[in-house]
Amino acid sequence: MPPWTSFYQHTQTLDTNSNYDFNLDGGFVARMQGWSHQLDYARGLLRNFVSGPHPTATVSGLTPNQAYQYVIYQFNTYTASCGSACASYNGYNGLQVNRVAKPDTHQHKQYNAADTPTATGVAIARPDGTILFSFTRKSRHVHLSGMSISPALSLDGSKCVDGDLDNFCSALQLVNPPECDRTYSSVSPERRVR
Repeated sequence: MPPWTSFYQHTQTLDTNSNYDFNLDGGFVARMQGWSHQLDYARGLLRNFVSGPHPTATVSGLTPNQAYQYVIYQFNTYTASCGSACASYNGYNGLQVNRVAKPDTHQHKQYNAADTPTATGVAIARPDGTILFSFTRKSRHVHLSGMSISPALSLDGSKCVDGDLDNFCSALQLVNPPECDRTYSSVSPERRVR
């Protein structure tokens, strides 16, 4: 996995209406909004209530219409500040990338940086050079411990439909034909890529 950036600096309560910027490897910036806390047992950011907009991470500084690999980490560790109550923070939470639903992530007890990510994939940078990650709290907490973003090798997102790689119906047909074929057949003729 590529190097990743941790979103834990120190324990604090956050303003869910404010933006918090983190520098990622590669010179990109992740702007966080909607997160309620930064805590050690989450090893980063967390949201522990449902009301209000979903917490997001908007990565900027990307080349528009280019493909990027993302890796997301959501740790839940036992620490002195949390104790055994942390076990109740394990669970599944929703993820959208560029407003396209992805499989739920599974946040569970993990101890070190070698632990497995909760989500990986490839997304196309939007015309403004950003990728939007939205998280939906379904369990008691949704955590965001860290992430990495790196250019995906030789994938040109300019042939993408709706900014999502699952809808990439040209060069990617060799990589993932079932999804491409299904999506291709549902795309209107004027939007199809040939």
